[in-house]
Amino acid sequence: MFQFKQFEVEDDRSSQKVGNDAVLLGAWARSIHNENPSRILDIGTGCGVVALMMAQHYPMAEVHGIDLDPASIEEATGNIARSPWSDNVKVFLSPLQHYQTESRYNLIVSNPPFFTNSLKGPNAQRNTARHTDTLPFVELLEHAARLLTPDGTFCVMLPNPDADNLVRKARLHYDLNLQRRLDIRTRLDLPVKRSLLALSHEVPQEADIRELVLREADNTNSKAHKELTAAFYL
Repeated sequence: MFQFKQFEVEDDRSSQKVGNDAVLLGAWARSIHNENPSRILDIGTGCGVVALMMAQHYPMAEVHGIDLDPASIEEATGNIARSPWSDNVKVFLSPLQHYQTESRYNLIVSNPPFFTNSLKGPNAQRNTARHTDTLPFVELLEHAARLLTPDGTFCVMLPNPDADNLVRKARLHYDLNLQRRLDIRTRLDLPVKRSLLALSHEVPQEADIRELVLREADNTNSKAHKELTAAFYL
């Protein structure tokens, strides 16, 4: 059981566990959206932690999560039922490619599978959650663009080496432009490991590109890391 300030989650059965990537995505996505979105979609919701973070920050929004893993949807459903936002958040068993909805979303968030050529382990559920076989980046972009409102924002967490390629494909093929980017280092002396991207149909004069260092030299959480996640971590 993971205890956050306003909710708790179990992740024993989910394909996507509670991890730093998911928490950073949820914290950053709520910090960059200027207006209150009325509809939010979490692609690859796992145990539902990012969906619940969105519900905490936007308690009037309708929040949906999708996942293709039945155990994840079952566990997310239980986590949502115990939360203060059980009426606001719903999760659905569906691959993104087949997901249909009557109305588009103002905000879409995703911490997608990102391993492309690495070796797989014996756990099929974990492989699905971590490898791009079931959700290649090009399909993630295609369907995020399909489900996004004209003025909406798509926020995604990726390994840093994949970020530039995704930004280029988003602009060339799906009319999605980079608005903001946060490159993440574990420590200042280590290379950038992850990138958070915010994409929309708006064409900015210049993208807002920043960097976040998670830990100090003594391995304690940095001030910037604490400030970003302060609304959620105890």
